[in-house]
Amino acid sequence: MKKWGNQFKKLMFVVGISSMVLVNGCGSKSASETAAVPAENAYAAPQEEAAYTSNESSVTSEEKAVQDAAGYTGENPKINTTSTYNRKVIKTGNMEIQTEHFGQTVESLTNCVISLGGYIESSNIQGSSFYNKDSNNRTATLTVRVPQAQFDVFVNRGSEFGNVSYLSCNSEDVTSAYVDTEIRLKTLKARYDRLLKLLEKSGTLQELFELEQEVSNVTYEIENLSGTLQHYDALVDMGTLSIQVQEVKEIVVEEEVVDPTFGKQVEEVFKGSMNTLMEIGKGLIILVTGLLPFVVIIIPVILIGVNLYKRNNKKKRTLEKNEEENEE
Repeated sequence: MKKWGNQFKKLMFVVGISSMVLVNGCGSKSASETAAVPAENAYAAPQEEAAYTSNESSVTSEEKAVQDAAGYTGENPKINTTSTYNRKVIKTGNMEIQTEHFGQTVESLTNCVISLGGYIESSNIQGSSFYNKDSNNRTATLTVRVPQAQFDVFVNRGSEFGNVSYLSCNSEDVTSAYVDTEIRLKTLKARYDRLLKLLEKSGTLQELFELEQEVSNVTYEIENLSGTLQHYDALVDMGTLSIQVQEVKEIVVEEEVVDPTFGKQVEEVFKGSMNTLMEIGKGLIILVTGLLPFVVIIIPVILIGVNLYKRNNKKKRTLEKNEEENEE
């Protein structure tokens, strides 16, 4: 019974293959004859291999049709980056701003970004102690995202918020990579649709397993490429600018260093000498002021001591004089 069951399965498989051949319109006569002959063990194995080979070539032809429909030639597709396709440009930049009004500058920057349709991606503020506000100046690091159309507008308004001490802007054209990814995605989607149609026509478990495996691989690639395009779109649509705001006591504008002339050197030396004399005079005044309380206390003590010393000497001389007179 088991042997006849296996032969029956093989017979049904051959009948299915013959039906597919009839549908395609080729080999109808030989397919009918093959369906009428019972398959023997010695002939069944080669017949299964032949059927699988035929199905594999069918899958290959289907995939080739998909590739031809999508313009796929087995090589990297030729990319047209002319004016007919919107260029994909990623804009980034770095800016450093010095300001005497730290809180007001940070607030103005935030409001400007929002008004242009952007948002603050990250913000970090540090510096200044609660107990000693003069210990160090505050610093804010902001990462802002601004629509590409407003990116240059925002950068040009940087001087409104303080002294721009550093500015750097970059533009990266990713049109070729974007178009390449987009074409590959369209090709994979077309291939996915064709694989689903083949999956409905699959006969054996092995064919079904291989097709499902291929569908899974194509789905994974589609998801990856879709994520790449979304990442590109996010970077292209919104420019990224890193801003560092530094609080200063006085705006420091970098000036070009010029070698001083002889007269300028003399002037600088004279000013230095005068500043030194002024510092010495200030030091003496501070020293005298510091010693004054001690002088007020010490001088009366010294005067009293000197007066007592004089009195004692006077009494001593008087006694010595009286003693000399008595001896005479």
